[in-house]
Amino acid sequence: MHTEPKGKPDAARRRACLRFRIRRENRFLDDVVRTLDPVDALAWWMLRRDTQPDGLARPGRDHLAERLGVGGDRAAKAIRVLTDMKAARLVYAHRPGMVAVYTVLTPGQLAAINPEAARVVAEREAAETPDERDERRARVDSYLAKVARRREARSKRGRESSLAKNGARRSSTVGSPTSIAGEPTAEVTSVS
Repeated sequence: MHTEPKGKPDAARRRACLRFRIRRENRFLDDVVRTLDPVDALAWWMLRRDTQPDGLARPGRDHLAERLGVGGDRAAKAIRVLTDMKAARLVYAHRPGMVAVYTVLTPGQLAAINPEAARVVAEREAAETPDERDERRARVDSYLAKVARRREARSKRGRESSLAKNGARRSSTVGSPTSIAGEPTAEVTSVS
């Protein structure tokens, strides 16, 4: 009778988790990160980094806030944004003495690694009513519009600032004679 080495399933599970992580990271970078506020994108990376081989991340709110360099409420908002956008999924809600458990894997990826957690996520998502789904989508749309407005305002300020700097440089050099080295020359007046 042929048996596999004892550590084989764990090694295969780790390789599968790594493949899933790389696919998820590439998808996140290609599709999602440009639409997020920087703190929210960093929160996703922190969750991804905290993901254990079982596909689950267990960040404490205060610990996550400290690592992000923001307050606890802002860290909680970042997690809420990610769960609304389905970039992260809540597996087990916070309970007294326990931290909330999240996953950044898709349901299919999570099912390959941790079928029990995938079942819990599927049940949670199936229990979402159409009104709750519409409300979540409205929050996501509002968030994306707000981020786009902020980016446009930053971009506009940047363009105005660079135009002002370039205009100041030009006006300081117009009309003043310069030498070949670019230094101002002394004006020579002739005495008759």
